[in-house]
Parts: sequence; structure tokens; C-alpha cells
Amino acid sequence: MAVIAHHAVQAGPAAYGEAVRWAVAAADQAELRQSYLEAASWLEHAVTAHDASGGDPAEQVELLLRQVRALLEAGDPIGARQARAAAIRAADRVGERELPVRALTALDAPVLCLLRDPYREVDLRLVHRIETALRALPPIDSPERVLLLAGVAQELYDGTADPRCDTLSRRSRRHGPPPG
Repeated sequence: MAVIAHHAVQAGPAAYGEAVRWAVAAADQAELRQSYLEAASWLEHAVTAHDASGGDPAEQVELLLRQVRALLEAGDPIGARQARAAAIRAADRVGERELPVRALTALDAPVLCLLRDPYREVDLRLVHRIETALRALPPIDSPERVLLLAGVAQELYDGTADPRCDTLSRRSRRHGPPPG
């Protein structure tokens, strides 16, 4: 499978559709072997070919979200954040409410470390996006609310004593465990 995917990717513009299909198949196989870094690499090829072919923006978001998950599983939170940023941008082009929320909450892996570069400032634009998505949700408990609350707490956590992190974490736990 990987050999076919490699040749499809190398074929260039004439085979972008095939490159996406075979790169996704190679990523599927890599994930079955728990070779998440390899899966992320194949998904990067799929994303690049899909983008170059001008494919469906919603499919682009799905590919990027799979890449985020593979990078998280591979232990690359910085790469996962970069893929999530691309997923957010792509989701904004789709024009539906659900995809941006899924992209904003894609970093939902249970980890013991920061899922961002601790030497960089908190991305206040991203925090604002998450808070805006929270305000757009109905005021009822939902899996999306849990993930968005946890996401904004995660973004704000920088090792300082910002009380908003604890408050947001408590609120997300009060709404219930995240789905999955």
C-alpha cells in the first residue's frame, strides 16, 4: 500500500485524486500498526494533494483533523497545533457551525504536558475564537460545551496562577466527561 501511495504522491498534478486516496489508505494501515508518526506523514501528503486539487473544503477539514489525532498519538503536540490551525482555517471556509467547533476542540487528548509551546504567549485570538464558539452554543450541557470549556482552559494555562484555568476546568467537569 505504501509503495502505491508513494508513487501516486510523486506523480504530481495528474494524480492528485489518486494520491489522496492511496495516502489515506497508507495512513489507515500505519494507524492499525500504531505507527502514528507515519500515519501523520501520509495524512500530510493527502492534505497537500487534496489542497492542490481544489477538493471539497469539508473533506480537507476531515483530513486535517485526522492528522491532528495522528500527531497527538505520535506525541507531537506542536505539530498537532499547527495542523489544528490549518483545520480551523479550512473549517472557516466551509461555512457550517459544526466543523469550526470540531477543529477548535481537536486537541482533546489526555496529556500530562502543555499542548502548546510554553515559551510563547497565550494565543488570545484563539481563546477569543473558542469563547465565541461557546457563546454561540445553546446554554445546555453538551459534549461540544465540555470540549470548548476544556479547550479554553488549556489555552489559558501557562504555569501562572491564572484563576480562570481552574474555574473553566471545574465548569467543564461539571458538564460531564468529554465524548469518546
